[in-house]
Amino acid sequence: MFTDHSRSKMALRTFVLFLIVIVSAYSEDARTAELDPKVRIFNGYWWEKIDVNEKIGFLYALYDCYSPRSSIPTLFQDSYVSMEKSITDYYASANRAISIENAIKRIKSQSKKAPVGERDAKFGGFDREYWAPIGDSERRGYVESYIACRSHYANSPKWSQPVDYYVKSIGEMYNIEEVDGRRTFNDTIVNALNLLKD
Repeated sequence: MFTDHSRSKMALRTFVLFLIVIVSAYSEDARTAELDPKVRIFNGYWWEKIDVNEKIGFLYALYDCYSPRSSIPTLFQDSYVSMEKSITDYYASANRAISIENAIKRIKSQSKKAPVGERDAKFGGFDREYWAPIGDSERRGYVESYIACRSHYANSPKWSQPVDYYVKSIGEMYNIEEVDGRRTFNDTIVNALNLLKD
C-alpha cells in the first residue's frame, strides 16, 4: 500500500520525467528549425554542422552585405580563415544560440589585437574572379549569408528559391563552365543576386 509521502514522491518523479522529455523534444525541434535555411537563423548550431568552405563563403558575403557605415565591416580586419577559426573556437565554449554576427562582435570586443590593414575588396565588390574558382560549398555559404543579412534591412528584396538555385544561376550568369557562345555577366555577385530576387 502506498503512503501519501510515497505517492507524492512518485508524482514528483513522473512530473520531472515528463518535463525532461518535453524540454528535450523542444530543444531538438529548435535546433532543427535553426538549421532550416528557410528560417534564416545562422548561429552556432548551424556553424558546427557546415564545412570550413561554407563558413568562409558566409564571412565573405557578410562583409559584402554591410555598408561601410555599419559596425560589422570594422570587425573584418583579420583574414577570413582567421575569423572562421576564431568563431569556431568561440562557439566551442559559448552559447551556440547566439547569431554569427553577434559572435563576431563579442570576439572582437574581447580581442586585444590591433587591426592588420585594410581588406582587399570593396563592399559589394566580389565578382566572377572570386566566384569561378571556389566550390559549391563556399558559394552556398555566400548566398545563405547575403540573403540572411539583407533580410535585416528595411524594404529588403526577397529570395524565396532554394539556395542551390541561386548558386547554379549565378554560375550560369558567370559562365563558369565556359560554354562557347554564352554571354558572361560582368558585374558583382551582389548585383547578380539582385537580378535573381523575387
